[in-house]
Amino acid sequence: MAVVVIGDARRAPSATDPPGHAGAGLHTLLQHPILAAAPPDDVYDGIWRDARLGRLAAAEHTIRRSENHAVRLHGAKSAEATHWIEVRAHVAHLTGDGRLAVRLWLSAARFHADPPRRDTARIRLCLERAFTEWQRLCDDTAVRELGPALRQMYASHPDDPRAGRRWAGAVREIDARLAGHGAASVRHE
Repeated sequence: MAVVVIGDARRAPSATDPPGHAGAGLHTLLQHPILAAAPPDDVYDGIWRDARLGRLAAAEHTIRRSENHAVRLHGAKSAEATHWIEVRAHVAHLTGDGRLAVRLWLSAARFHADPPRRDTARIRLCLERAFTEWQRLCDDTAVRELGPALRQMYASHPDDPRAGRRWAGAVREIDARLAGHGAASVRHE
């Protein structure tokens, strides 16, 4: 879990600030919205706790139950059902299963890429998370196995909506890492 600390110099001085200390920064902890602190009865709280304590069967049971509920209410290819694939990817990351995390992030990206409900921002987010996990993989077999699928997803969704940037940098990094691991990239451009 990543925690970012940001200073905010715009806050008003508090009663505990010493005189002349009006510009002091307030440090705020920001977390991924899914990983934010949750009320005791929140389903995510139980999932994260179980995952961190190594109770993977309990975490998976809760995810499956929630996913089945989302499928019944919204359909198998709904954003609500796909959300649980992303939760499962977070759990895989928390438990150190990078290979599974990459697969799950790629699966979620494919769901978000489906034309009737295409969500470019979610595709980008899922691909970036898959790429980050893939870069951390130490297992040569996993790198060679997942790299071509990751590259293909980047190549088939070339536009990054942020300032018109392209995915070319990620594609080049994937190609270079695959070459370094003795695998040829799969070009689908």
